[in-house]
Amino acid sequence: MTSNKSPTVESGKPAKEPIAKGRKVRSEPVAPPGSREASQIAAAILEVLAGVRTPTQAAQVLSLSIPRYYLLEQRALAGLVQACEPRPRGPTVDPQREVRQLEKQLTRLQQECGRQQALVRAAQRTIGLAPPPPKPTPKPGSKPPPVTESGGRKRRPRRPTVRALKAAQACRAAAEQNPAVPVPESSVATPPPVVVEHAFVGTEEPRYLLNVRDLASGTVLAWEPVVSPDAAPTAAIIAQLFREYGPPLVLKSDNGSAFIAVEFTDELTRWNVVPLRSPPRCPQYNGSCEAGGGAMKKRTAEQATLAGHPDCWTMANLHAALFVANVVLHPQGANAPTPSELWQQRQPITPTMRAAFTASLERRRQRTREEANIAENDLTRRILFDQIDRVAIGRTLVEFDLVRFTRRSFTPPLNPQLLAKIT
Repeated sequence: MTSNKSPTVESGKPAKEPIAKGRKVRSEPVAPPGSREASQIAAAILEVLAGVRTPTQAAQVLSLSIPRYYLLEQRALAGLVQACEPRPRGPTVDPQREVRQLEKQLTRLQQECGRQQALVRAAQRTIGLAPPPPKPTPKPGSKPPPVTESGGRKRRPRRPTVRALKAAQACRAAAEQNPAVPVPESSVATPPPVVVEHAFVGTEEPRYLLNVRDLASGTVLAWEPVVSPDAAPTAAIIAQLFREYGPPLVLKSDNGSAFIAVEFTDELTRWNVVPLRSPPRCPQYNGSCEAGGGAMKKRTAEQATLAGHPDCWTMANLHAALFVANVVLHPQGANAPTPSELWQQRQPITPTMRAAFTASLERRRQRTREEANIAENDLTRRILFDQIDRVAIGRTLVEFDLVRFTRRSFTPPLNPQLLAKIT
């Protein structure tokens, strides 16, 4: 015997009717997000299509004219049909994403254009060519330019370019008279007022470039060709820089034959400059030198290309690249000073400071030898002496607050033997 019971009520709320198995629940339509005015117009159009209102009543409710209502109704139906179109499968093209990509590309091209314009201005200053004058702006109240019968601006007749071609030929002839320095692959890097860094890279041609660089400001002090990577020409250029700018405290270099030669070492001793050599087979210790030399070679190649002889570098190209690196570029940001401006702000090294640095370096050398348990007689080997000096010079530079530390995470190189030992 069965009994029909009405649904009970708990806590003042009516109980939900039971849903039969296999019966689908019909979902109510949800209004899409939009403004209040758009929602009112959409509701009125739906009521007209459903037969609840007439077009005249809907126009009165919306405070619109009847033609305006029919226009809105036609637009709504067009949007409905367009929304019912089948959508393509897979990822679709996002117009906003394309706009962002185009903006990034535009920014990159603007930066490249500014860089090329700076290179052109540097080349003009190097050869003594004045930049073209800016176009004069029309003064208020001045007469407008003459207009032709067709409505366009009347242009002045162009001057013949014969004189310009003759001048270009004369410039090329003068450039060919300068001694050319073909350098397929070469670099050397060097100093700051405190620390100097340099290294030679040989090429097939008997030509080399010596790049002397201030590590503190990034200023390229010399970008000069040398006949061979020997001690004599290198020591001559370094001594000339010492006489012009003053000797630094430390000269950083690799273990090239020119830098470990007696002639070069005696020249540093005469100026009371401490050599700091890289560990054997460790080029990353001289990394800033290698990067600076590569950048200077790229700038010189660009200047040679602008001059019309990309396969031959001249002294004018070397000086133009030096000017671009020191005066035109802003490596630390557009609002930051140039390397040349930072170099001019350096503090000179006084004899008192040099004497205090030398005395502290000797004390730290002795302490480092004791920590490494190396006898003084063993220091006749240059490798051990350089190893002690690398530790002592680093600690002395930190003591005199001449080194700035920056944190950076990197992965050390691991050979297969070390990887096999890691458990």
